[in-house]
Amino acid sequence: MKRYLFLILAVVSSLTLSAQRRVTVYNLDTNKPERNVWLWADTRKCDSTNYRGQTTIPELFDTLIVSKRGFVALKIPFKMVTDSIPLLPDAYNIGEVVIYGTDRTKRLQKRVDEWTKEEKTEYALQHPITGINFNLGTVFNAKARRQKKQLKKQREVFRQLDDMENNPYIQVYQEAIRRKQQQ
Repeated sequence: MKRYLFLILAVVSSLTLSAQRRVTVYNLDTNKPERNVWLWADTRKCDSTNYRGQTTIPELFDTLIVSKRGFVALKIPFKMVTDSIPLLPDAYNIGEVVIYGTDRTKRLQKRVDEWTKEEKTEYALQHPITGINFNLGTVFNAKARRQKKQLKKQREVFRQLDDMENNPYIQVYQEAIRRKQQQ
């Protein structure tokens, strides 16, 4: 009796340990089964698919990895594994891309140094250390004289606008408010 009980327990435990399920792997473009696709369940190699694209996987695992050369490898969590697994061909991937070129950081730094040097010299010419603002080049340059006059006019206009009592926009606004109050 003990022998039969032990035999029955051994058979039942081996059935529960070897619980497996069957899955089919197919090509997503052609909808045909793929053979020789390798499957791993939690880094344990299960098996490769047969000519029907079928194989068995364990009943319980965390992650299923499906891969075949020429196809995108899949990493599928347990909850997402179904009876049929589609494989997407890797034909549209470029793979490795190599770009050749020259390092332009030195050239860029040289240009930046030149620009800052030019700005410093321009600033030094416009604002000499002596406090005297005189540039002999602007005496003969009509465009520079015209710009200087326009700048003076613009500064005067802005100074007048900054004066709150004589600001024309504020005066028009106050006049409109007075009219509304009178009505």
